[in-house]
Amino acid sequence: MVIKLILFFRTKKIVSRLECSGCKILSQISIKWCKHFEIDDEKQRKGRIIQFLT
Repeated sequence: MVIKLILFFRTKKIVSRLECSGCKILSQISIKWCKHFEIDDEKQRKGRIIQFLT
């Protein structure tokens, strides 16, 4: 007998991707689980990278 466990996730994990400008190491920080997440009011296109200047 084979029992298949199928999980349907209705929420996604929102992750902030950080890259060091000096050594180019990537790190990820999880923000939260949610169904819908927007950073700003404008619609964002797929593959667009948001850069924060420091």
